[in-house]
Order: sequence, then C-alpha cells, then structure tokens
Amino acid sequence: MSHNSSSSDHLIERLKSSPFYQICQDSFRKSTGLPLVVLSAENTSFNPCHTSPNQNPFCRVLNVKHGSCEECKKEQQLILARSNKKTYSHTCFAGLRETSVPLRLGRNTIGYLKTGQIFTEKPSAEHTKQLRKVLTENGYNKAEQSETISAYRKTPVFDNERYQSMITLLNIISLQLAELLNRLILESQPMEPEVIRKAKDYITDRIDEKITLEQVSKEVNVSSFYFCKLFKQSTGMTFTEFI
Repeated sequence: MSHNSSSSDHLIERLKSSPFYQICQDSFRKSTGLPLVVLSAENTSFNPCHTSPNQNPFCRVLNVKHGSCEECKKEQQLILARSNKKTYSHTCFAGLRETSVPLRLGRNTIGYLKTGQIFTEKPSAEHTKQLRKVLTENGYNKAEQSETISAYRKTPVFDNERYQSMITLLNIISLQLAELLNRLILESQPMEPEVIRKAKDYITDRIDEKITLEQVSKEVNVSSFYFCKLFKQSTGMTFTEFI
C-alpha cells in the first residue's frame, strides 16, 4: 500500500482520535509537564506545540503577537528534516530544547511526536541578545519586548538527564503507536484474498516459532514471489515487517 498525502493524514487523524493515543498523550503531559503534539509527515505546517497544554508561554507570545516567528519556522523545518528516521533533539536560537520522535510504519515515517520547549541549561547572555535582535526585527516595541523576555525567563529548566529520560519514554510510546498504526491500516483494508487470510492464520498460530517465507507460501499453495507481491498489496507491509 502506498501512503499518499491523504492516506497518511487520515491515519494520523485516526491515531489522534484513538483512546490509546489520547491516554498516552494525557499521561505524558501530566507526568512530565511537557507539551506533546503529533503531526502528519505529509502536512508539517508550522506548529510550535500551540495545540498542546503545557505549551511554553514564551513560545506562544513569540508566535502570536506579530504572526509566526520566521526563526521558529526555520528551527522546525530543521528538526523535522533531521528526525525523519530517528529521534532528534535541537536547541533553538533562544536556547530552548525541543525534540521530534518519528512515527514509523515499516520503512516509512508517516508522522512525528513533538515535545520540549524547555531549557536543559540556563540561557546565556548571548541567547538573550539574539532574542532581542529577533524581537526587534519582527517589530516588537519596548513594552512587548519586556513582556516576551519576562515569559522567556520563566521557562522551566530541566537537567539533561531528566529530559533524556522523558524522551526515552516518548520513544517507547512511539513504538506502541507504530503497532496501533499497523492495526488501523489492516482494519481499513478491503476484504482480503483467501490466500492472505489463510497465511495470517497460519502465522498467528505459530507466532512463537521461526516462520519462513517458503513455509507460508507452501502452506497456501502459491509461489514465494507471488505471495510476497500479494501480501504487500493486501496489508501494506512486507512479510518480514508483518512477522
């Protein structure tokens, strides 16, 4: 099954509305105090965690007062580009830490879990200087600059070990969500060919055994080549990925 934009977007929307994801999301937010959003890989419009409770007030102000911050947009593009295959953490121009965890479906990344917007070390004078420069370039007057910098200085500081533990937890969640995505795909497939249904039953009955492609294709009386092609078309996964 090829994942075009609409299918990936649809899967992510189904994931977001699933009770399992909502429980994971709510538990992560409450236990860590961090924001958490999920984005479709095919629709990565700018989203500085604005839909999430626990969003950093500084990030909200920076992207509301005078429209979206161009520096923030560049940072997000970088984060998503570098997290296409593995988790990536990035420190922005203002010294805030943000992380993106890919949601993988087989070999494809179809979405991202994003969190962060905190300090893992106190911001330097250079960070504050850079922030003032960005605010000035974006038309913030002195009163607005003071308000924004005040919110900036209230950003919580997490020690790096604590933050990394939270990201490890998020990676574990992403693996569970990948399994859920696989189930959602299978549920949305049209009626399967009898060969595939029999093959799945055979595999499920022997899931604790080392099952080979040759074994299964022989069991359902088709060639290995034909079985691989039909299995991929029917499930959206290779035989190995399904196992």
